[in-house]
Amino acid sequence: MTKNKSWCLDGVLKLEFFVSLFFITSLFTACSNNNYSEIVEIEHVVDASVLDRADPTPNFQAMLASFFKQDDLYCMTFHGNFDELLDYHHQKIMEYFKQLEELERDSLHCSLFTYLDKSNKMYLGRNFDNRDTEVLIGLFLPDSGFASIGFVPLIEFKFDKQHPFDPASGNHRKLLLHSPVTTVDGLNEKGVVVTVASVRKEEVQPDTAKTYRFLLHLQRNILDHAFDVQSAIDIASRFNVFDNSKHTIAHHLLIADASGQSVVLEWHEGKMRIIENSSTWQIATNTKMFGKSDEELSRACNRFSRIYSRLKNSPDTLSWQQGMDALRSAKQVNKTYYFDSGAMRISTQWSALFNISDRTVYVCTNRNYDRVYRFELHEKAFYRPTKNE
Repeated sequence: MTKNKSWCLDGVLKLEFFVSLFFITSLFTACSNNNYSEIVEIEHVVDASVLDRADPTPNFQAMLASFFKQDDLYCMTFHGNFDELLDYHHQKIMEYFKQLEELERDSLHCSLFTYLDKSNKMYLGRNFDNRDTEVLIGLFLPDSGFASIGFVPLIEFKFDKQHPFDPASGNHRKLLLHSPVTTVDGLNEKGVVVTVASVRKEEVQPDTAKTYRFLLHLQRNILDHAFDVQSAIDIASRFNVFDNSKHTIAHHLLIADASGQSVVLEWHEGKMRIIENSSTWQIATNTKMFGKSDEELSRACNRFSRIYSRLKNSPDTLSWQQGMDALRSAKQVNKTYYFDSGAMRISTQWSALFNISDRTVYVCTNRNYDRVYRFELHEKAFYRPTKNE
């Protein structure tokens, strides 16, 4: 990194962040089988005066002022040079692997699906299943790239029941400035969604002509720079992708776009494989998919089977409520999984239904399907003021 990179040695972010405020703009009701009875709409308000890219002065106070809690989720807006942030964290991770062989990270026992209905509306559904965690939903506005909405589990910052996040703590809030590189799900302004789920660990064969890229950092690259599924594949193909160690990967990615295309990127026999959707839907859970049929995968995982049954028998047009119903059918509550490090109790922390065509996201947290949070990626979030404006 060059000398003018805006980072402190203590790890406190000094990116050129300029932020807007999240506001709760309306509260209305909708009914569907006694679920989804309360919808909280959260609008991202972007003020051009705090997004002037010609001003290099970091505006930490304005950025931190965008943080707020709504019920059991947190919201925040980010703007800045995310590529610089990726470079910083990439160096830290590579230095880490010089000392230790493997990262200690949670497995994401999740359920994912895409669905293209007869009206050409494209959806992606995701259950984030893990040990208990709070979640931050961020609006990310890179100064060179596409706007996106993304989900950040606070366990990525080591906050849990034993070490809870304190929203009143300035030091805790400052850690959230690193959220752009800890995003596990996201939708960008071009209609590209990327999300992740754990699978059996796979040894990878590095290509000496390629640089290394940590999996979550790849997801940020895709959200910032991919305009469709193929461009996301092209981005991933440039790297040796890894996660728990420099030469292993224990997750696969589900990527979709507004055209109706979706793929799973999965590593098999050391190489990245592209698994395309062969129908109007695609489902991924925690079973390796390469070379397997939907029927085989359905027999291997009951969550896959439940979603498969619903999508196979879904109507010509899919409502967001029906998409959320499919996620609800696959939710997990205090299920015990056993890993090398010991037993872990897993529950669905949030269910998110992305209406990719409309650039909206519906979110239920902690298996509460009565209250739904609705986020929309407004066109004003795409606005990039210049020095002359």
